[in-house]
Amino acid sequence: MTFSSPGGDASATRFRIGTAHCDLIACVLVREGETHRLEPRLAGVLHLLARRGISPVTRDEFLETVWEEDGSDEALNQAISRLRRLLGDASLIRTLPRIGYSLSAPVERAETLPNPAPTSPFQAWLRTGLGFLQRPF
Repeated sequence: MTFSSPGGDASATRFRIGTAHCDLIACVLVREGETHRLEPRLAGVLHLLARRGISPVTRDEFLETVWEEDGSDEALNQAISRLRRLLGDASLIRTLPRIGYSLSAPVERAETLPNPAPTSPFQAWLRTGLGFLQRPF
């Protein structure tokens, strides 16, 4: 399901943008088997973008909604820059000069996130080596 228009499903907390899978409740983004934690404000910026899809979100909306009284243009710029890196494709977030930002790709709802790849030999062993605990004796 795609919710890339205004008035999209605001309750959707798991979705896919490009190759990145996002879970805003858990504050994680999974891309290419790697799990990245999202700080609450970064998750807030991503949520606003996902709710709007290809429709713009103004800078003022971001600052009022995500940062409330603590926000600044610099904080928003840093958040957008970090999201572009995490999404793995800077072109997924479009800058609209003197307006704000929007996504350039559709947002698709996801029921589950892909299983992240183990990041170390120990984690790989935990995932496979302890499988015997789940088997009945």
